[in-house]
Formats: sequence, structure tokens, C-alpha cells
Amino acid sequence: MKRLVFGWFLSVLVAVGCSRLNGGNQDVLLVTTAPSPVPPLSASPTPWPTPTPTETPASTAAGIPWPTSPVTITPVASLPWPTPTPTPFPQPLGDIPYSAVQILRPGLGSRVTSPFTFQAIVYQAIAPAVLYLELWAAGETEPVLLYREVLRLGTPRDPKSSFLLARKIPFEIRPAQTPGRLQVVVRDPNGLPQMQQSVFLELLKFGLPELAPRPQLYLPIVVETPEDEARLPLQGTLHIEGLALVTTGRVEMLLYNRQGRVLFAFAADLSAPDPQGYGRFAVDWPYRFTRPQDLRLVLQLYDPRFPGVAYQESVDLFFRR
Repeated sequence: MKRLVFGWFLSVLVAVGCSRLNGGNQDVLLVTTAPSPVPPLSASPTPWPTPTPTETPASTAAGIPWPTSPVTITPVASLPWPTPTPTPFPQPLGDIPYSAVQILRPGLGSRVTSPFTFQAIVYQAIAPAVLYLELWAAGETEPVLLYREVLRLGTPRDPKSSFLLARKIPFEIRPAQTPGRLQVVVRDPNGLPQMQQSVFLELLKFGLPELAPRPQLYLPIVVETPEDEARLPLQGTLHIEGLALVTTGRVEMLLYNRQGRVLFAFAADLSAPDPQGYGRFAVDWPYRFTRPQDLRLVLQLYDPRFPGVAYQESVDLFFRR
């Protein structure tokens, strides 16, 4: 009789545990659907004849009003970039915050073969958002997209929570080895840039992989001023200051409106890097608006190891009377 009671009690515990495991992470819905149109992230690359990119079906989350057509991001190549003089900053740089997307594996500088394991910690504070997991290779003339997966995150119950994003990423390349960039691009539900985290790899067609223990855990760009969701007057001078990885020696800044149009574009030089590789930047931007504006300030960095934008960070600004 005791054995029967104990067996019944053990089966109840197992059933309850399984139900908790099946319902533990309901904020990220990975429901297989048809791939949705992806707004262009950069200039259209010239693909190799083979192979074609591997694209997985998009994952969706209910309750997010997706736009009927992708937001068109206005290119800023024709806008003049100022050339401010570098400003010395004797004060210490301080601590660098952790990123909302932390790429654990593969580490920076790893040599990988197909398929390789990708692991990242994603914090729900960025949601609702759309994540683009992409692998790019250095083509013969321009970068080539080898892999893209789109994940949509709904509004989380706990913005402080996080989850592990793990994938097996296949790829095909023609040369024996070529430089590559693995990146996670985050956009809001309207298609505006929010942030981007990247790692630079060496893609191998043959051979043994070599994983470097160099995860990308920290923010590549730290915006100290202005604060996110700051309320500002319609006229004044916007002071922008912070820290950034010293890659090309300058950080670019773009002001987007809600329709995805770039209203202003400017840049700032970085000071000499500290031992962690970060430099300080500061710029003052005089402005005047005739009506209230909701804008997003996007800061971005390039890297000489691979063409295209490597890192992005953003803050929302509300200009009111």
C-alpha cells in the first residue's frame, strides 16, 4: 500500500514539473510561420552565385501591431559630416555597462566551421522588438549574407528577465577561409534601429574550429548624456556625451523620426583608448523645432575588420514646449 501511494505521489510531482517547464518562458513565442519581409539593413550586397543564404522561418509573438509595409530608412550618404577637433578628456572612463544582448559563443576572433553553435543572453528590456540574427561573409567585391533568422519578441511580463538564445548556424563559402561577422540587430516593431552587437570570425570551409574565449558582454557604445526618453525643449543645444570602442576613431550619430527618415546626421571623434579599448566623445548640437518631435538618436560604429555598421546603440528623445 505504501508503495502504491508513493508511486501516485511521484507521478503527480513529475506532471506538475513538466507543466511548469512547458510554461516557463511565454514571453518569447517561437511559432513557425512563413518568413515576413525584412527591411533593408544596409546597402544591398552583391551575392556570390552560390551558395544562397539560409533563412529560417520567422517567430512571432501575438499582440504586436506590425506595420503593413516596411519602414524605408533614408540613406545619409549625401549628408555632410562635420570634422570636429578631438577634445582631451582627463577624467577616468568609468565602468562599462552590460549589453542587453550578450554574445557568449563563438567568441571574438574564433575560427569556425559549418555548422557552429551560437549562444547569447537576451534581456527582455529591449522588447517589444524584432531580432535579426545574421552571418555575413567577405565576398569577392561586397559582403555576402549567408544566414538570417528573424525573431519577434512580445511585451514581456518581467522586463528584467532574460533568456538564452541558442542556435546551430550552417553556412557555405567558396574559398577555403574568409572573414565573417556574426551580428544581432535589434529593431523596434516599427522597423527603427535600436541596437546592434557583433563578433568578428574567421569562416573555414575545412579544418578544425578554434573557439576564442572572448564573449561580447558589454555595451560597445555608452550614451551618458542625454538619458533615454529625455524630455527637451523645442529650442536649445543638445549635448551628447559618452564612451565607445575605438575602432575607426569616430562615432556617427543619426536622428530618426518615427517614419524612419533621418533628419540630422553628424559625427564626433573619440579620444585615445583606455586599457579596455574605449574612448570618450562629446558633441553639442544646436537645434530649433517649430512643433513637438519624437526622435530616436542612433549612435553607430564601423570596424576596419569588416565593412558595414558593426555596433549600434540608441536613446529616444521627446522635444516639447
